[in-house]
Amino acid sequence: MAISESQNGDGGTVYLIQPNRSLTPCQLGLACALICVALVAVAIYFSLQGAWLIAPFAGLEIALVVTAICYQCRWSGQKQRIHVGEREVRMDSTHRDAGAIKFPKGWLRIELLEPVHDWHPRRLLIGAHGRYLEVGAFLEESERERLACSLRSVVQQAN
Repeated sequence: MAISESQNGDGGTVYLIQPNRSLTPCQLGLACALICVALVAVAIYFSLQGAWLIAPFAGLEIALVVTAICYQCRWSGQKQRIHVGEREVRMDSTHRDAGAIKFPKGWLRIELLEPVHDWHPRRLLIGAHGRYLEVGAFLEESERERLACSLRSVVQQAN
C-alpha cells in the first residue's frame, strides 16, 4: 500500500504517501546490470560475426536503459507527508518542494477534482486561502478516494 497512517505523540495524525515500488534499489541495479550484460554479449557476438556497427548502437542502448532506470528509481523515491495537528495541517514533499507548507486546520479544504477528460485521473487538492497543493498524484484512483475520505474525517473530528 502506498499510504501509511500513524498517530503522533501529540494527538495528531501523520500520513506518509509514496509510490508503490516493486523492486528495491539493489534489485533494480541487479536487473539493470543483467540487461546491460545481455546487451554487451549480443553486441560482442555480432561484432565477431562482422557486424561491428552494432557495438556503438548497443552502447547507446545501454546508456538509455541506465538513464531510464536511474530516473525511475529517483521518481519512485519521492514521499509526501501530511501531519494533521491540533490547529494546523502541515505538508512536506521530497520530490519538488523543499520546505513544509502549513494550512490552518479550520480553513482547510480537501477537494477531489473531476478530470477534464475521461481518461485522466481525478486530482486530490488540499489547501486554504487560494493556495492548494496536489496530493498523491501517483496514487491509484481508489487510494486517492480513500485518502480524501480519511483526511476529511480526521480534519472534521477535532472541529
